[in-house]
Amino acid sequence: MTVMWNDENTLLINIYVKPNSNCNKIVGKYNNSIKTNIVTSPSKGKANNYLLKFLSKEFGVSKSCISIEKGRFNRYKQLRIKQPKQIPWIIVQILNNQSPFSHPE
Repeated sequence: MTVMWNDENTLLINIYVKPNSNCNKIVGKYNNSIKTNIVTSPSKGKANNYLLKFLSKEFGVSKSCISIEKGRFNRYKQLRIKQPKQIPWIIVQILNNQSPFSHPE
């Protein structure tokens, strides 16, 4: 499961986070997760906070609408996004199996 609607208003999404990257970007699919690069380091929860801030803009919601359900101290995370206003284009492409960015699983 990469992305799943939990109910009409809530999205569950598996994320693989790569901290210390050159830019903030959703880059594709990786091991049944959405790979996301974040520029900050993982120390003291900085990467988690930065990830939530970045994804809140991508999904058009406030930061408080995104929570880490699993993996707070791991690169693999499951996030809950309440009432997303939009779905990022690259995630739509991954869901439609049209992404050129897929990695072998």
